[in-house]
Amino acid sequence: MHRFNFKSALLASIVATIVMTVWMIIFGMDVMRLIGQVAGMSGAMVYILGGLIHLGVGIFWGLIYAWLFEPWMKKLPGFLSGAIFSLLPFILGIFFLGTFLHVVHDIFAVKQVVSESTHEVAMNEEVNEAEMMTVGCPCPKPPKPCPGPDCPKDRAIGGGYGAPADSRGVQMPERSSAPAPSQGMPMWLWSLINHLIYGVVLGLIYRPRKSE
Repeated sequence: MHRFNFKSALLASIVATIVMTVWMIIFGMDVMRLIGQVAGMSGAMVYILGGLIHLGVGIFWGLIYAWLFEPWMKKLPGFLSGAIFSLLPFILGIFFLGTFLHVVHDIFAVKQVVSESTHEVAMNEEVNEAEMMTVGCPCPKPPKPCPGPDCPKDRAIGGGYGAPADSRGVQMPERSSAPAPSQGMPMWLWSLINHLIYGVVLGLIYRPRKSE
């Protein structure tokens, strides 16, 4: 009888996440940078925090696969059961990606207040929600995008003040300037391929434990 194997699930999910991430970067989908910028990071921390969050999500889905899904599909080859399972995070990602990014922003984003007299960005832990949704920028009116080159891109969520804002006023990240995969295929199809790669690698590597 098959049983949940935590060590194998952890290893499989880490490897699967790394393989999927490398694939995405090759084709211009820098998911670590996206998450890191939404979290309000800059410099190397964009990739450090973004990579850790992305890896954590991959581990979460890997454990769910090994604990709940794999026993149902144990008669199928591992790569096939993993591929079928990958449709679950793919579908949920389509509907809840925006919600996930908002949660990341609310938890990690730096709270900043702009001084209109000195044009300096000050840290303030007691800033209210409306101010928190406005990312600091050395301009007279913080909610208004900086039009000139003097305003650093990394001050905006996602690397640009031209990024579209949602109903809550949060500027969402722009797509990477790398060759856009959407020029050849729709983004939903690329997302499906990415998740299938993750699922196939996950199913190939995971080895359930057998009870004596």
